[in-house]
Amino acid sequence: MVNQLVTRHPVFFATFITCVVALGSAAFLGKFGVVGSDSDDLMRLIQVRDLMAGQSFFDTYQYRLGPDGGTLMHWSRIPDIPLVVLIGFFNMFVSASFAEALAISLWPPMSAGLAFLGLVTGARNLAGPKAVPFAVIVGLATLALYYRFHVGALDHHNLQIAFLLIALGFMTDPSHRFSSFLVAGAAVAVSMAIGAEVYIFVAIICVAVPLLWLVRGQVVSQALSGFGVGFGATSVALFFATTSTAQYLAVYCDAFSSINAAVAGVGGLLLLIASHERMQGSFRWRFLVLLVMGTSTGVLLITASPQCLASPLSTLPNEVKTLWLDLILEARPVLALTDLNPLIPVTYLGAPLLTLVLLLRDIRIGRNPFANLLFAALIGAAIATTLVQVRFSVFAHMFCLFAWVCWALQVYQHSQKYRFKLLPATLVVFVSTQTAWALPAAVYNVTSETKRLDIESSSRCMSAVSMTRLKSLPSGTILARPGLSPLILDQTEHRVLNGNYHRNVNGIEMAVRIFMSNPQSSPDLLREAGVTYLVVCPKGGQDSFLANRAPDGLAAGLLAGKSYSFLEPIEDADTSSAAGDSAKMFRVVF
Repeated sequence: MVNQLVTRHPVFFATFITCVVALGSAAFLGKFGVVGSDSDDLMRLIQVRDLMAGQSFFDTYQYRLGPDGGTLMHWSRIPDIPLVVLIGFFNMFVSASFAEALAISLWPPMSAGLAFLGLVTGARNLAGPKAVPFAVIVGLATLALYYRFHVGALDHHNLQIAFLLIALGFMTDPSHRFSSFLVAGAAVAVSMAIGAEVYIFVAIICVAVPLLWLVRGQVVSQALSGFGVGFGATSVALFFATTSTAQYLAVYCDAFSSINAAVAGVGGLLLLIASHERMQGSFRWRFLVLLVMGTSTGVLLITASPQCLASPLSTLPNEVKTLWLDLILEARPVLALTDLNPLIPVTYLGAPLLTLVLLLRDIRIGRNPFANLLFAALIGAAIATTLVQVRFSVFAHMFCLFAWVCWALQVYQHSQKYRFKLLPATLVVFVSTQTAWALPAAVYNVTSETKRLDIESSSRCMSAVSMTRLKSLPSGTILARPGLSPLILDQTEHRVLNGNYHRNVNGIEMAVRIFMSNPQSSPDLLREAGVTYLVVCPKGGQDSFLANRAPDGLAAGLLAGKSYSFLEPIEDADTSSAAGDSAKMFRVVF
């Protein structure tokens, strides 16, 4: 029966197993209905709650985050939609709180089904029906264990990954059918609309299809037109569906906006025109056509949004970069993490680098040249971006999955003459997982005295008692470490000055200035920022880091137990915590 399910309904089977693993482990650990540990997961839920409470679908402001006026978030509404739908559906049968718990528990593992759709489709296209079981096995070994598909993981990266895998899976269609590339183009557009992290990968895919037409000519013209229609039409449709009329002409470099829709729409139209039979010709003619197309879209991008040729984070003030961005673990270069563990690069880059080497071997012998070249380009780009920010490593690993499915099948077929027929393929599957590559770093952690990243490791330093006390206070503006902001917004009616969101730059900059300020100038800064309450945590976090950077500053004084006339301690903040571990809370008085 299991064999029939894997063969006939592989996506359903893999998704079901992923849900069982995720829900079972959550129930065992007491995590069912609990939001993920990443603060972005909780902020996503807050955004969904605001939407369901009446905030406009087109309004993505967090009005209680940052200085007066709030902070315009750069997040897309697309990932909110399945959560809103599920919560609304379950709320017809159960209470609102239990409906929310069901939705945040079920949606993340259910979303893995989209990723399995792409992986299974790609496996079948690349290696035939016999590769499908290996796609399920390799996929489960990675996707079912990846925390973005676990209970409570509400941030948008699961959908970004899933739609990129769908695009790659359908692009491997050996017949280059219009329908396959239509789906691929649409999937790329959805992934792009969800978040800016994937722009470099979207660019590579969008270049790969025209290059395929350049080399193959009319035989792939249907693929060219299908991708052009899917990518262009979906991008334009998503723009109008998710953007208010007042924002039609606005250009944002860190979010889906008019420039993205315009370039995608024009590019898609040009691909459709190039696929027409009258546009077919010699290699030189096709090269000229692509040169004109590329120049046209490039000129549009440069003239309409020259500022977007640089990273949106490059415009942050140097103080904010040094004292905030550089402290966020996922935003650090992977090689910079060697101060925590010298084997960390092996964890994040081991599988992608080995995959890249093996892909180049396959390309040299002519095996699936277009697909493997595309995989190699994407993995190479993901490795390069991981060297800048470690968070991109997940894309590198996900792009490897198609190749590992094919290699697992090949090894299995070649090992049938041996006694242990399954062992070699099992080893291949194990090597394909990041878990295998994380073992050296894990062993090092156990056998060596390692440093901890002392930034947001204690971001939730406030116990339930502390939060209850804070909740009982009259509403005001709280200055605390940025990692606490989503928790405060979720549990209280207060607003927060700063959070880990780059558009909150004014709040972040003001928070840094206050924590590092000379106590004589602190009252003026607190008054300017409108701060009502101040929270510091004795162990870890940005406040401790800033205290070390400014030993004569306000944060250092508070952590050292000094008292100031403009700060009134809020007593009984947390009598249940061990001494020195509870949050210290103060009311600002002038």
